[in-house]
Amino acid sequence: MIKRPDGMLEPAEHFENDLDYIATGEEVSVTVKKSRNIKFHRKFFEMLNVAFENQDKVETKKAFRSTVLIMAGYFKMVEYDGHKYPLADSIAFSKCDDIEFREIYSKCVDAILKYFCDIEEKAEQILEFT
Repeated sequence: MIKRPDGMLEPAEHFENDLDYIATGEEVSVTVKKSRNIKFHRKFFEMLNVAFENQDKVETKKAFRSTVLIMAGYFKMVEYDGHKYPLADSIAFSKCDDIEFREIYSKCVDAILKYFCDIEEKAEQILEFT
């Protein structure tokens, strides 16, 4: 869907044929998701890289990303061998839209500042990404 200047939504070109089966005047339900901004996605990973390089608690970037997501509250509990463990939620494009990703980003910044920035200089580097 594309938002027109008058505020109305119209189908993007590749959806026009898909709407042929809907009668004129027929009411339909739609789910609206805002497409993810690739530049903002890259900014998130740049921020994670800066934070990772300025900490010494987690050994790999992948583990660091998972740890930050868990500390930001984006995880589910999984059971393995009789024990429960947190598993970080996916931030894949197909898993969350731009609005949800911006919320995740904000909470991850908060988690990094709270758990990994023990000196002001490091915190200032992370705050540059807000």
